[in-house]
Amino acid sequence: MKHASSTLAGKKITVNVLEAIGGQIERFMLVQIVTSCLVGVTTGLALWGLGLQNAAVWGLAAGIFNSIPYFGPCIVTSGLAVVAFLQFGTFGMTALIAGEALLITSLEGWALTPALLGRAAQMNRVAVFAGLLFWSWMWGIWGTLLAVPMMMVQMDFRAHTIER
Repeated sequence: MKHASSTLAGKKITVNVLEAIGGQIERFMLVQIVTSCLVGVTTGLALWGLGLQNAAVWGLAAGIFNSIPYFGPCIVTSGLAVVAFLQFGTFGMTALIAGEALLITSLEGWALTPALLGRAAQMNRVAVFAGLLFWSWMWGIWGTLLAVPMMMVQMDFRAHTIER
């Protein structure tokens, strides 16, 4: 088995790259947790303001399911549509409540998360957004989950090899 490097300097570079990757992944996970919490609180408050029963439970569900790309927000929005129709009995309130939840998760996914990930990873926000679009298109859910970590790893690797 071949080692990454046999010299002491090479080993130091390898350790530095691995530590940088670990730090980037840690910041990525922190952003994911923060955005899910924001989605949960915002959704809960919006639903409470619209008069939906058990708004806090639905806010919690929105925060938890937000970590599942595409399907999570769809599940919550569909569930809210059913619950809103059962509670209010009108298509107008059903559309308003489901649309509110979809709007919150859309704003988070298309604006807030790329901006925060760009700052946390010290990457260009447009590059984060474009990378998310490209890898989501290429690999679906797995691409969405792995896009930012792959871009961060590549960025750290390049930075450390240039220093060398």
